Amino acid sequence: MVPTLVRHWLPLAVAVTVLAGTAYAIGQQIVRADANEPQVRLAEDAAARLQAGATPTGVIPPRESDIATSLAPWVLVYGPDRRLLAGSATLDGKLAAYPTSVFDNAPPGGHSHAVTWQPRSGVRAASVVVGFKGGWVVAGRSLRLAEEREGLLAQLAIAGWLAALTATAVAVVVAELVARRLEGEFGRQ
Repeated sequence: MVPTLVRHWLPLAVAVTVLAGTAYAIGQQIVRADANEPQVRLAEDAAARLQAGATPTGVIPPRESDIATSLAPWVLVYGPDRRLLAGSATLDGKLAAYPTSVFDNAPPGGHSHAVTWQPRSGVRAASVVVGFKGGWVVAGRSLRLAEEREGLLAQLAIAGWLAALTATAVAVVVAELVARRLEGEFGRQ
């Protein structure tokens, strides 16, 4: 009986595993993409304002954000020489130094380029870079909440996967027992 049960259950287990993994991957990608939402707007708006003649300090949020502890979005403005002109992101008490090599991959024309930035262990930010004629705007915010949601999503996917594996195993066993009982009843007639 066990080989029969395994033969009937194994394809279901594979399907459940693929579906649980796919559900997690889709959810994780949605959570991570949503982590960039305000930064895209901030960076594109700041780049457009700079393009229209605003000063770098004029497009920076009024309050500095310590990127190691704050969930608030922040903005950095770099000039054509990749020198920091103004910013609201601080780390260890000074303006944060964004890796300017990222600018090499930022598309021209006000389109955004998303990058996960980890300036040090335990500090991760969802950042967006937008180029403009006078340099680049970087907007970002902490990934802490998104990563917490990803962790919860993983726990839910695993719990659902285990529940589905258990339910399909029980269904296969019950179906096999019912089939054998019916075979026995019809065999006696």
